[in-house]
Amino acid sequence: MDYISKLKIESNVTDNTIVSYNSANDIWGLATSYNGMLGVVEGIVTEGDITYGYVCFNKFCKVALSRDLTVFQGGKLSIENGKVYISETPSEGSDTKFILPLSVDHELAETDVDGNLYMPSGTLVFVSL
Repeated sequence: MDYISKLKIESNVTDNTIVSYNSANDIWGLATSYNGMLGVVEGIVTEGDITYGYVCFNKFCKVALSRDLTVFQGGKLSIENGKVYISETPSEGSDTKFILPLSVDHELAETDVDGNLYMPSGTLVFVSL
């Protein structure tokens, strides 16, 4: 079952980013770590001067890469500015959060100057939260 809620978000949040709750401001903002509950924004609507996001919890979600992805078999995920990357030293708490290998679409891959495939930052990949 998918859990999607319409929640007040910061104005710098975009689709396909990971958000966490900021209790000081009573608003959801771009996640920078695994602290607290995490969700993925799957749609944005503005009503007056308030921005809301349709935030998904507890599912496989598409999230934008924050860095180029060169590890095509997937791996443990790290978070920065609401986007994801694979790190050799993943963030604390990432034991159950992954960039899934099935999300790597080789048609989206680009080739670097040495002929190696990579997915550029900004490309959407599936993650499990």
